[in-house]
Amino acid sequence: MNLGGLYIHFPFCTQKCIYCDFYSLPNTNKLTSEKFVEFLCKEIELTAKTTKISWNINTLFIGGGTPSLLSLKQLEKIYTTLDNAFNLSELEEFTLESNPGEFSLRKIQDFKSFGINRLSIGFQSLHNKTLRTLSRWHTKKDCIETYKNARQANFENINIDMIFNVPGQTLNQWKKDLKSITNLSPEHLSIYSLIIEKGTVLYDQILSKKIKP
Repeated sequence: MNLGGLYIHFPFCTQKCIYCDFYSLPNTNKLTSEKFVEFLCKEIELTAKTTKISWNINTLFIGGGTPSLLSLKQLEKIYTTLDNAFNLSELEEFTLESNPGEFSLRKIQDFKSFGINRLSIGFQSLHNKTLRTLSRWHTKKDCIETYKNARQANFENINIDMIFNVPGQTLNQWKKDLKSITNLSPEHLSIYSLIIEKGTVLYDQILSKKIKP
């Protein structure tokens, strides 16, 4: 039997980054995400009725957006619905995407006890000025603290996202970031070149020469 993976997109963030081209919305109130989870679960159930798959699902990735904003109860509802629909008994890797500084040690521990065994943390940079350019609301301190909290919660599989080619970023800053990141020894690194996408705030700012690429 073939192995398969599932990806769930949670389209809400604390605020939308100026470079982001993914579908996402500000998480303005709790009711919005509650309704989203309700209809997501309905869609999963309807899909299961009309789609027959012959895979063993061994990976589940909940990305976004910022799915670490989900409550444990909401995550449990999504997981249970998926399990009933597609059978997650063979699941080996369960990843949750997250942003630094947006959830406490207690919540990370709750994620771990729930069965999430891999965190993907969106550092993007360890230089506060670069983070501000990207309109990220966390700081270098938040990045390090969130990573240490994840280790304290016994996460043994952590990915860190980083972005280069940011306006104003120097090669020395980037080298320093990479050295700091590798010293943390995450199990995986995702390194992205900044892409200036049409329709984003960043694209408009570069077009108006407010920001120089």
